[in-house]
Amino acid sequence: MAMTTDEIKKYIDQVGGNIIKEAGQDTFSVIAFSKYNNTTENKDSYVIYLQENGELIQFVSGIGSSNIGGVSKSDFLEALLHHNSETKFGTWDYNKNDDQINYTVEIPLEDNTLTEKQFKRIVKILESSTIELLKIIHELQNSSTSDGI
Repeated sequence: MAMTTDEIKKYIDQVGGNIIKEAGQDTFSVIAFSKYNNTTENKDSYVIYLQENGELIQFVSGIGSSNIGGVSKSDFLEALLHHNSETKFGTWDYNKNDDQINYTVEIPLEDNTLTEKQFKRIVKILESSTIELLKIIHELQNSSTSDGI
């Protein structure tokens, strides 16, 4: 039992989301949505990839560039890697080609389906990932300022 784009759109509606963009092929579909009345893909938008005929679902929260003022890129990426080792659900990843940081949750569905309750939980985790990232940046900025004193 794979997920369909119609089921995902129903769940997006249930969380009060607005679909920004949708594209699909035979075995792969993409839906971008936002809960904040956005009409463009930006830091408040999420992307859902349905792959392998809906048997693998990937949620991505595009956080933005790794260029953080006052923090070295290596310290920042090291902090994200450390955070990955302490979490059970979702991972930070870095795309070197476009210098983007994303938070990703992947769920292999195989013979199952994603429930509305699970969908809502994942969206909350995506939302909290942005807050977590801001905390990490703030800690790094404070530690780099205090190291120089």
